[in-house]
Amino acid sequence: MVQYLYTIDQLSRATELCLRYKKEDLLKQSIEEIADFLSGIGSIYSYRWVIEPSDILLKVMDNSKMNLMIDREITQLALRKLDEARDFWLKEKNLQLHRWVCSCLVAWNKKLQQPINDLNLEIGLSFELEAEHQQGRVEKTEGVKAGFLQMALRHYLNVGATNKVNELKVKLKKAYLAEQENEFKAVMTPMTIPEEFRQHIERVLTWYRELGNVERILEALTRDPNLIIDVSELYLNIEENFKEFILGARIPTSVIADGRRIAQATEYEEQKELEFKRKYCWRLELQSIFLLMPIFGILKEKGLSADSLLQKYLDWDFYEPKRENLIRTGFERFFAEDYISALHILVPQFEACLRDMFFAINIPTTVIKEGEFQHEQVFGEFLSRPEVEETLGIDIHKYIETVMVAQTGWNIRNNIAHGLASPVIFTLKYAMIILQLFCMLLNFKMVRADLGENS
Repeated sequence: MVQYLYTIDQLSRATELCLRYKKEDLLKQSIEEIADFLSGIGSIYSYRWVIEPSDILLKVMDNSKMNLMIDREITQLALRKLDEARDFWLKEKNLQLHRWVCSCLVAWNKKLQQPINDLNLEIGLSFELEAEHQQGRVEKTEGVKAGFLQMALRHYLNVGATNKVNELKVKLKKAYLAEQENEFKAVMTPMTIPEEFRQHIERVLTWYRELGNVERILEALTRDPNLIIDVSELYLNIEENFKEFILGARIPTSVIADGRRIAQATEYEEQKELEFKRKYCWRLELQSIFLLMPIFGILKEKGLSADSLLQKYLDWDFYEPKRENLIRTGFERFFAEDYISALHILVPQFEACLRDMFFAINIPTTVIKEGEFQHEQVFGEFLSRPEVEETLGIDIHKYIETVMVAQTGWNIRNNIAHGLASPVIFTLKYAMIILQLFCMLLNFKMVRADLGENS
């Protein structure tokens, strides 16, 4: 192997110098030696060594002043040997070399202005075959299969093979679902709550018990720093962790959900955002279990009802009569512990109320489409607008975004809208989060622009 590499390196170097200094006689000699080498491929030399000499010849063809030195006979020799190598490696199931040779043939055919569609499809098929063969490993996994199918999908996208893209979407989802079912594991371990944290929880709950009436507790629920995650602080915490464990910021990370790869992080900022969402959702889980659910118990003891929550909406500066019955029903189903119905009503009504609020202060919630038709802007896009984030404040904005529309967050709004929500979402733990978001929204008291005062 070392001898072949040395020979090819010398031929490549000699050809490069001849091209640079326009040494036609020496270049002709170099081309003849490459042709002799190629002639021995398959008999004297392994098909492994067909690619590099062919690439050297292709470089000569790229030179507008020297390309005529590659005559038809040499061109046919290179194409024939590449074609032989393609068939050989496919039969041997060395699919990595098969794809490499196919890519080389694509480059040659482009130069010769020959069709390349079939070759591009063959490269994609090679990835699909590799998904099953998995480089000959004995213990095959759905995770490795999905990885090669993902490569096939990327290739088909790059070459515009629409039919194959649609086919791969189905294959890939099936592979990810099989991986989740058979290979992913939920690791459970007992967790001891530190005494200091227990005392903190008890202090917070005692404070809520002593507030007195429902109205004061609901007001506190929307402003309590114990119940609103400090976004800036969490980002700083993640950056400090990445400085300490730098490897964690460099290993590519993918997020798989419901048979789909919904995110991949390869760069530092992407890794930081994925880690932020992971920690943010984990804190929301703890917040709901240890604080929101007990506080809801306190509220019920003090007489919280659907009517008292509805009254907050009726008193809201941005109340819309057409929403009253739906919101009342949502609150009633919440108190009836019918969280499936409650969330199917309250989640879209939360979005509608948020849009009502911004429209009332003359911030449009629509976009103009072709033909000058006006449509409501997609909720995720609407939330990403700078004026929306500025109005809500970074902490509440990130809360809404993560819970409602973030693919790497809970994405409750989109999952419910498309019928993809997991049954685990329709429980008190998640319903309390939505209820708190509603209370936060109803706490906004911005003055309408038509009153002639500052908002």
